[in-house]
Amino acid sequence: KLLQYVPKPNTPYFLDSNGVIENYVTYQYLLDDQVRYNTRIDQNFGDRNHLSFRWTSVPSVGVSTSDVNFPTNGNSGSYSKSNQYMLSDTQIISPTVVNELRLAYTRADFSGQLSPQWDVKSGQNLSTELGLPSLTKGGLPLINIYDNSANVANIGSQVSTLGYSLEQQYEIADNVYVTRGGMTWKFGVDLNRAMLNTESLYSIAGGNYQFRYLQTNSNGSGGGIGTTGGIAFASFLLGVPNAITLSPSDIAYYYRWNSGAAYVQNDWKIRPNLTLNIGLRYSLQLPRTENNNLQGFLDPSKAVVRNLPTPCQLPSCSTTSTVNLGTITQAVEVPFAFSGYGGRSRYLTPIHWLDLEPRFGFAYTPHLPSFLGENAWVIRGGYGISHAPLTGQNRNPIPAFSGGSATYGETSGQVNPAYVTRLGSNPPYDPGIPAQQVLGLVNNPSGLIYDQAINFPSYVLNGTGTVPYVQNWSIQFDREIGSHGLLELSYAGSKGTHLFMPAVYVNNAPFSYLSALAVNNIKATTTVADPLGRKNNIGQTIQVPLYSLASPVLGYANLATYWDASGNSTFHAAIVNYRWQMSHLLFYTNFRWSKSIDNASDASPDKGALTTGSVGGGQYSFGAPAYIDKSVSSYNIPYLWNLVAVYDLPYGDGRRWGQNAWTPLKAVAGNWTVSGIERFSSGYPFTPTMAADNFIETVHTHEIRPDIVPGVPLVNPDWTRNCPVGNVCAPYVNYSAFELPVAGQIGTAPRTIAGLTGPMIQTLDMSVQKSWKISEKVKVELRVDALNVLNHPVFRLPANVGGGTDIFGNYPSFSWASSSLQTLYTSWQQANPTLAPPLGSNPANNPTYMAFETMILSQQKNGTLPLNFYSLPLPAHIASTPANNYNILDPTGNGFKYYEIRNNLNSGTAVGGALNWNSALNPMRYLQFGIKFYF
Repeated sequence: KLLQYVPKPNTPYFLDSNGVIENYVTYQYLLDDQVRYNTRIDQNFGDRNHLSFRWTSVPSVGVSTSDVNFPTNGNSGSYSKSNQYMLSDTQIISPTVVNELRLAYTRADFSGQLSPQWDVKSGQNLSTELGLPSLTKGGLPLINIYDNSANVANIGSQVSTLGYSLEQQYEIADNVYVTRGGMTWKFGVDLNRAMLNTESLYSIAGGNYQFRYLQTNSNGSGGGIGTTGGIAFASFLLGVPNAITLSPSDIAYYYRWNSGAAYVQNDWKIRPNLTLNIGLRYSLQLPRTENNNLQGFLDPSKAVVRNLPTPCQLPSCSTTSTVNLGTITQAVEVPFAFSGYGGRSRYLTPIHWLDLEPRFGFAYTPHLPSFLGENAWVIRGGYGISHAPLTGQNRNPIPAFSGGSATYGETSGQVNPAYVTRLGSNPPYDPGIPAQQVLGLVNNPSGLIYDQAINFPSYVLNGTGTVPYVQNWSIQFDREIGSHGLLELSYAGSKGTHLFMPAVYVNNAPFSYLSALAVNNIKATTTVADPLGRKNNIGQTIQVPLYSLASPVLGYANLATYWDASGNSTFHAAIVNYRWQMSHLLFYTNFRWSKSIDNASDASPDKGALTTGSVGGGQYSFGAPAYIDKSVSSYNIPYLWNLVAVYDLPYGDGRRWGQNAWTPLKAVAGNWTVSGIERFSSGYPFTPTMAADNFIETVHTHEIRPDIVPGVPLVNPDWTRNCPVGNVCAPYVNYSAFELPVAGQIGTAPRTIAGLTGPMIQTLDMSVQKSWKISEKVKVELRVDALNVLNHPVFRLPANVGGGTDIFGNYPSFSWASSSLQTLYTSWQQANPTLAPPLGSNPANNPTYMAFETMILSQQKNGTLPLNFYSLPLPAHIASTPANNYNILDPTGNGFKYYEIRNNLNSGTAVGGALNWNSALNPMRYLQFGIKFYF
């Protein structure tokens, strides 16, 4: 049955550049229709009552597949289906009292799932049609022909971000306006209920089936294809998969937030030239609840100490290991405490009851001497406080309990265990387990989960229910310049308080243990069976990483605090606007200098919903004080200058000339408009990071920072505009301005570097429009937009998303032996035959090598080099200098260090400091044509 979904050849076969036979040309099919419906009904009931109803619908779904002829393969659907209903009733109670009531309901599907044909809630389900398990109504499996590098040959789709997200919001607002003399009072209330129904559906809406050559090779086990044979496609024809990933339970989350606010405000015209605005708002936001109480945190206050069934000899619990780093006999278990159980509140965090938001504003027109412009100046200013909404960390479930999918082999998990798995006759068995059973909540009124807690998200609550708030203030001076110009000079500032910080990792193994693993060449992330014997959702003993065996809470790979509201920020901006306008010409220019400073620019968001372009938690996440991370915000853009011009050519209807011209001539030459926007902008600040975890912990790489070297230029002197990007070009960032920190310590470089923002960004966008008036009610408009019309290259420094800003890779080795030094010496000597003799058959007879070996090994105390061995300033041009150019025989030892560090620079060509194309700002000229009809 599945063969009908395998793509057919679409081109005569040919040999590619690698000598491989090809018969299929890949492409991507995209469909994205944007339709919007608006309906509005207005009705007056007499002179005092106006009723208005509006309905807006946007049924938008974007569909993507690998091949339009085989729509199952590579299938995805991007949903933005929304409906909004709003009813407002305005009543004039008296000439001085008006009441306005507003009711609104919004329902929106913002899912990233499958196309409507296979919609997980309402579509077909290919898995169930084939007799394979699936826990949703609609869905697709992923039939992964593992050894085939061409993904388009795979059937179906199971992306890791597959999910369903339905948002709803109810709002009731009522405002009363009362006018008394020079005062206008406003009173109002606003009640809001927000709802989010969300599911993570990877391996739930169909499994992931991987086929490999192993099932059809000569021995049924390991070995390369070249020696044992086997074909993945043959395994697929037999229906025998190598591995199957399925989730045992579909856990849906029904999150709810309730909030309310009440305010009073007074607009008081004290004098004809002075108006004050004074107000106070009370805001109450109830923290999140979940309809079935499927939320909570790990609770260290209820931790217990368990005796291990068998003592565990570190690092691997193996008594035959030649490495002995101590023995543990007990372990701490921290329970997961579900909200709403055991007398705990249903709310995720405590309620903060006293959120007051005062507001003040004024507008003043001073009476000045005539030579200064008697009433030409207007001064405005204000101050206010607002609280941030508590409605989420994007749309992902937090905590998400359904992340633990089970993996089966060909001989496990099938319907009939006496025979191997075959998709056609003995498929995997996955009936689905109720969520309450999977989570251990059946007959558990305490809601405390101990053994199974290790399968849950590892978050510890660190907060008191404080709601983040922002203070905003501004002052503005307006001045008329002649009869056509307006000058605006303004300052704006803000301060954020109690902002949420990134997660802080609180289960790090001791530095001595991590460094001992490194010295013994033991990979810290290697897993072993849990010494406590804890099981996953399908009864298999879980695997835990070696580094977690010495952590305070055994087995947890990622234990972090959450909702730490100790962040703060400040923002200051000076803005100059000038506007000059005549009947057919508008010129506008705007210049802004600003600076935003914070100690965290995000709160550990998921990578699929970034707003700042980075996911770096900063060194606060590793236990450093928050002030260490204080720097310019990752989204700070200090300089921005816009120039805008709009010119209606003075020919055509309503123009200076040609109003009564010959109709054909006016149709061609009349009613043209030309506009343009010129932008000059600085870029985002650079975030220097290292790929290494620096022996502080082993999970969260790309976040520790290097040391910064004072006085060294940050921009690489070798970088040129003639070779701005690419592997053959010098990186933009000067690597010599940084150095490796002492092993086990955090770096001294700031979280972001204000003086390193990339080249100036300059673009010119232009638009040409032509309109034809067909009748009083019908008009046609032709529009041509040219974005980046001068085709200027637009670059940016990389964003910190999984290593994009790494200056250094991993540390060079701290533990050397004669054999490894001999290998290194031979490699270097072959590149530098004039500087040193070959190693020879007996290295002891080579005095040059022996002096080199002694120089290195003599510094190894207890088999390890000093922790600061590689922490030294780097020579200029290191990023563009081959490692073999450094003399490892240098008696100071620096040549050897340079050689090793250069070999460990990220990807060898300093990718972390190279520029990227800025796709968000039109890196190439782009022309867009459009026709609009008005009727």
